Amino acid sequence: MQTQTQTQFHIDTYGSCRHSEVVVVYPEKIDLRIYTNRRGVHIVDLGIIKIKYDNHDSSKNLHRDIEIIEVKHPVVVRFFGARSCSKRFDEVYIIMPPNIVKKLEPEEIREELVTEENGKYKYKVLTRYIEVDGTKVIIDRTVMEKEPIMEKLEVRVRINDTAVEVFGDTFHVKDVLKELKFKWDYMRKVWYVKCSSENDVNYTLFELEARLKEKNVNLVIEGVKNEQEA
Repeated sequence: MQTQTQTQFHIDTYGSCRHSEVVVVYPEKIDLRIYTNRRGVHIVDLGIIKIKYDNHDSSKNLHRDIEIIEVKHPVVVRFFGARSCSKRFDEVYIIMPPNIVKKLEPEEIREELVTEENGKYKYKVLTRYIEVDGTKVIIDRTVMEKEPIMEKLEVRVRINDTAVEVFGDTFHVKDVLKELKFKWDYMRKVWYVKCSSENDVNYTLFELEARLKEKNVNLVIEGVKNEQEA
């Protein structure tokens, strides 16, 4: 680790992708960009830290010099976006009272690939973290993969005159719908197929339910109660 007695950051925007930022990630998240939007030189006490900043933004771009002048207990600061359009090119600092700064080397930041569920989706997330006083401090999280939990998806169907209309969680079963000759109505946001008779409607519903069952996707027919609702 490199040790110094103060830390200063210059954050700016440049072009369409470079947006440098300074964020306190521990013991609570504080985006310093939010608290430095007044023009001129100011000192702001944010509780766990005190900062001094000089805002000299232009009409189009952000230009600010931020100095952390006091911390009340150890904090972790992430500085990123200043040298590349990628937020992965960053610097991580541990700042301890009165204001001793230690810059972490890349090998001191650990990586872990974790699987998480949120609603109807499962995510593989690359987590970058360090440990401070026995606490796992997340530096950043990157979603590497996202896939649906098929049994949590719900596809709904209704009969509209001679048409069978399908909506709901249809994105991941659109291959089935296309094979069954359904077409997408982008104005009404439904898939539909025209049927020639009531028997044709019933056959379409039977085929659709069977195909979705193969994918473990629940089909709800509007106006018909399933066993759980009965």
